[in-house]
Amino acid sequence: MLTTVASVRKRPGMYVGNCDGNGEGVINLVLEVVANSLDQHLAGRCKRTMISVAADGEIEIDDDGAGVQVPLDKLLTVASHTPTVDGHRPHAHLGPSGGGLGLFVVNALSERFMITSVVDGAETTVRCERGQIVDGPRQQATSRGNGTTVRFVPDATIFTTQHVPRGALTAVLDDLALLQPQWSLTWSFASDAVHTQGLAGRVAMSAGGSFADVATYTATYELAERPSGQDAAKITVTVALAWRSGYDADAPAAITSIVNWRRTIEHGDHVDGLFDGIAEFASPASCEAVARGLVAEVAVVLDDVHWGAPRKDLLVTPTVRAPVAMATREALQRWAVAQPELAKALRERAAHCLASNQHNAVLPAGVELHAAAREQAPVLENLLQLYAHDFSEYVDIATDDAGRFAYARLPLYWTEATRFPFLVKVDGLLAGFVLVSRGSLVSGDSQVWDMAEFFVMRRYRRRGIGAALAQEVWRRFPGRWEVRVHERTKPALQFWTAAISAFAGSSASVGFVDDDGAQRRLFAFDSPGEASR
Repeated sequence: MLTTVASVRKRPGMYVGNCDGNGEGVINLVLEVVANSLDQHLAGRCKRTMISVAADGEIEIDDDGAGVQVPLDKLLTVASHTPTVDGHRPHAHLGPSGGGLGLFVVNALSERFMITSVVDGAETTVRCERGQIVDGPRQQATSRGNGTTVRFVPDATIFTTQHVPRGALTAVLDDLALLQPQWSLTWSFASDAVHTQGLAGRVAMSAGGSFADVATYTATYELAERPSGQDAAKITVTVALAWRSGYDADAPAAITSIVNWRRTIEHGDHVDGLFDGIAEFASPASCEAVARGLVAEVAVVLDDVHWGAPRKDLLVTPTVRAPVAMATREALQRWAVAQPELAKALRERAAHCLASNQHNAVLPAGVELHAAAREQAPVLENLLQLYAHDFSEYVDIATDDAGRFAYARLPLYWTEATRFPFLVKVDGLLAGFVLVSRGSLVSGDSQVWDMAEFFVMRRYRRRGIGAALAQEVWRRFPGRWEVRVHERTKPALQFWTAAISAFAGSSASVGFVDDDGAQRRLFAFDSPGEASR
């Protein structure tokens, strides 16, 4: 099968793994290049490889190997489906995805890519942009020794972040260096000078973004008056906050807290103040949505410290809470001016969480509908087994060799902005799930809402819970809706006919569509949102 640059760019995950915020895909680009140097070392032709990650995201891998022995233009633009382009052995594949098509893939998925190779006094250079050669091959004589230098920047239109996760890459490179002690493998990151940017630099590195994505502020405040003749007590507060994106957007909050230059493992009033400031900015208070994906550092310096644990790792000094909240709010307000789209997204997430909590108040007593966080994906996967088992009575659905029903689209509900996963609880116990997506599978209209999957466990059926949940979902997502139901599933047809009729009345239209040879009934209607309550 012919693999083209266009096919790699269309489905990059097939070649380098996850292209969202966790950085796996970017790491694999680096390792594809490093693997070439390792091959040279294993063949006894490379003693030194250096990896550098610049502040602007450019990655450079330089070695003293034998150079590239095949035409560079062919190497970069034509995929090889043999283990190596030139047939050399031994050959190594590195990285979580197990390797793939080498420099061809790296070039295809890079904004800009340049390779310079020296072979026996001849230096050849090629420059590319998004997989296409824009200059070269250019060749000239040189006195330099043999070797290859590759420089590239991951394509921002493909990777959620161009940032190279320092910790994850270092773990792989550490293993390589220890396993091949005769190979001088070294690496450096511009972020190694993170101390020059203070806590904000460390937050940027941990969150996988840039320094500009971080909300940060430092100020000194008066705490309270001291006895006559003494200066007022003061506190210096430094805060730095950022939110992860992509696959890690729903990760638990990662907070580092410091009091008088030492970490406080159990946190305390300064961290409470941090969340107070976030809530005041994002609204509402006490909303778990603003904590998901958060990376933050808060440091305070003050004279009078009260600890809540013998090990001095819990700050119990209530007077610090207000100034930390003020500093956090100021940091976020300045950040909102510089990064209005990020600030808007945070406020919308908080508002959606508040709306979700308010909505649950009008569901039947004991019934809750909550957005499912990424770490709850295994719970949804388990519930999907019950759902598919129910469906298999009416529709031809087979298990895999492990005896499980597959649902390949589930991970997309935490990586694509048009998908929304929910869990259902009744009296505190799991009772089902709802998967909502945006985009009609019938007409292709991107603005239509689709009830992708809907499941209530058998013990909770025929109690009005399912209909209440369906109507609640329609209210939360106003606009045009489509619900597709297999004709074979008679109980489901009865349920959806009744629920949609109760919600939309005679305004709902009913038609039929063919779905891979199976007929489905198509219900279409409009939801006015909150006005339908």
